[in-house]
Amino acid sequence: MKCPLCGEKTRVRDCREFRDSFKRYRECLVCLTRFVTYEKVDFETLWEVEK
Repeated sequence: MKCPLCGEKTRVRDCREFRDSFKRYRECLVCLTRFVTYEKVDFETLWEVEK
C-alpha cells in the first residue's frame, strides 16, 4: 500500500481483528507517517472450482 501523503511504500506495524474486518496499523518507510486501514474480505467474489 502507498502512503497517502508522499506516495511511497508502507509497512504493517500491527494487525488486529475488528468486527468483521481487519484493522491494520501502517507506517510509511520514507516520511514515517502512521495511519490505520480497515480491510474487509469480500466473500461474494470467492469462487470454488471443481476439477
